[in-house]
Amino acid sequence: MRMHNIHPRNRNNTIPRKSIDFQRISILFGLALAILAPTAYLIGIFYYNGFMNQFGLDSNYFPVSTQEIYIFAYQSFGLTLLNISTFIIKTGDALFIQNTTKTFFTLCFIFLTIYIALHHKAQRFILSTLSRIKDKLHQSRLHKNTFFKASGIFLLLINFFASIIYLLAAAGIFWWLIALISFENGTTSAKESMAPYEKYGCHYSKEKPWSNCTSIIENNKIILQGVLITENKERIAIFNKAGTQVISIHPNYTISKNIFPNR
Repeated sequence: MRMHNIHPRNRNNTIPRKSIDFQRISILFGLALAILAPTAYLIGIFYYNGFMNQFGLDSNYFPVSTQEIYIFAYQSFGLTLLNISTFIIKTGDALFIQNTTKTFFTLCFIFLTIYIALHHKAQRFILSTLSRIKDKLHQSRLHKNTFFKASGIFLLLINFFASIIYLLAAAGIFWWLIALISFENGTTSAKESMAPYEKYGCHYSKEKPWSNCTSIIENNKIILQGVLITENKERIAIFNKAGTQVISIHPNYTISKNIFPNR
């Protein structure tokens, strides 16, 4: 029987490549986790600050755990995706209704850009075309003109400094964009909690059997009632017609949330 031997050199070349790829994937995954954890923490912090700020409260007055901060980050990320999806749908509808031609050319430009970015032949064709134009300009009399050379250098310098300015501006916007979006998401969530109470007061909705208000009862008497903002072991914050109320929790207090009697 004929045996097929694998040359040792070929085996050595195959195994290290797999191990190197695995190492790269592990390193990239570790870097992603190292970046994701603090970023998610910052997102959660700014979301919580925005939520509390809308109620006129200092977030330091009601500290939260790291686990809760990551939950806030998850909520903020979900709201951001929802807002982006809504914006894309509304913008797409408006573009197609108002100007179908403009939308068609915009999509063609996007697909063309993606095609050029992914295909090396298209990139080589563009580079070769630019190289030919450059050679023709180099051979022309206009290129030999001193004024033309000076103008070209001047334009290059302007483009260089403008690029630096734009890069710094983009870095600054990106640096604060995550924080601003998260803070705005927290503010939006707080407004959504306040809106039903500001319109209807304490009430029962069709979607939920529970009242939107929380009551603090002492000796069968309601001493405070309104929308629950947050609470901890020491104090509780409630929003009502008088604004944001913060009171200390006592052992004889009962925190109640009423259910609709007929449900």
